Amino acid sequence: MNILYIPRWYPNKFDPQLGVFTLKHAKAASAYFTIAVIYPCADKSMQTNYNLEVTEEDTLITIVAYYHQSNRICNTFRYFRAFTLALNLLTKRFWKPDLIHAHVLLRTFLIAWLLSWFWKIPYIITEHWTGYVYGAFEKKTMVYKSLCRFFVKQAKALTVVSEGLLNGMSKQKITNNNTRIISNVVDIPEIKNDIERQIGPIRMLTVADLVDKNKNISSIINSLNDLQLQLPDFEYHIIGGGKDGELLISLAKEKKMFNKSVFFHGRQSNDYVLNFIQSIDFLIVNSNVETFSVVTAEAIACGKPVIATRSGGPEYFVTKKNGILIEKQDNDGLKQAILKMIPAYRNFDSFEMRDEMKEKFCADAIGKQLSGLYNQIVQLNGK
Repeated sequence: MNILYIPRWYPNKFDPQLGVFTLKHAKAASAYFTIAVIYPCADKSMQTNYNLEVTEEDTLITIVAYYHQSNRICNTFRYFRAFTLALNLLTKRFWKPDLIHAHVLLRTFLIAWLLSWFWKIPYIITEHWTGYVYGAFEKKTMVYKSLCRFFVKQAKALTVVSEGLLNGMSKQKITNNNTRIISNVVDIPEIKNDIERQIGPIRMLTVADLVDKNKNISSIINSLNDLQLQLPDFEYHIIGGGKDGELLISLAKEKKMFNKSVFFHGRQSNDYVLNFIQSIDFLIVNSNVETFSVVTAEAIACGKPVIATRSGGPEYFVTKKNGILIEKQDNDGLKQAILKMIPAYRNFDSFEMRDEMKEKFCADAIGKQLSGLYNQIVQLNGK
């Protein structure tokens, strides 16, 4: 079976972390089927209007269709034109799909619906977007919301990555009769026993898009500043980029912590993140909203305990055996969790933590779930 992925976000030359969860789904599914991903991506620096970058990795084909970015009207046209060019390349050089899998609203849903009608093949939808939970969807126009509900209802299946996201979508009346929770894929690396970590400063990490209203990283910096006299030597590392990056750097400088106890790494690849997680003592996720939080599960899979908020995702797999859960926007709770974690992080069973994540979220487990869904849909469609 040939399956076409149409993601709203996907790793590219500007952001290697963007939508990496979709890439991992594609790789998991490619163990059972041939998968092609088409991702149109805006590029301000392009001298030409379009450039298709094709990569082949076993049974996974990726076509990133870069298009010249200008004004909004041109960008919309070029987005769809870039997709069309990539689709023509796919069907002429490789194959025509038997099923379409769209990820994240709304233009991807529109394309999937149109191709489904034209080719008479089924499409399914996966959602990751936090906007259903924190109110961004409610601010969309009635036309936008109606189209989203229509495309989801017309799909042969809807999958979401957590129960919290499913509840958020249900409240917005976005439903499908064939709905499943299929979690994100979590990489399960070998646990490294880093002797140096036992004698160096306490190392904490946050990995996130630097959008403070969602990730609330400023509260972590402020809390660590307030706790400095109560803590041993520590380092707090932040991996990620975003619109509030300069604001957070300015805050760290104001507290005289920048490049002394608080370190910014910028946007990095998933491999960089996984390697760096091996060198920390624990992870902090202080988000106001998460639909899953892959990095939380990745840290646990690396044998590192976590401090995480009940923000829609982590509370479904963070337990006393692998971390500490706190409420959102609870600065006192965050400080108490840090003070509790520092003397306790070595007491967590790293291998038990890893094995639990492997059983639930490894690529093979998620690939089998996707395989079962794809086969069901195609069989129901008469293939």
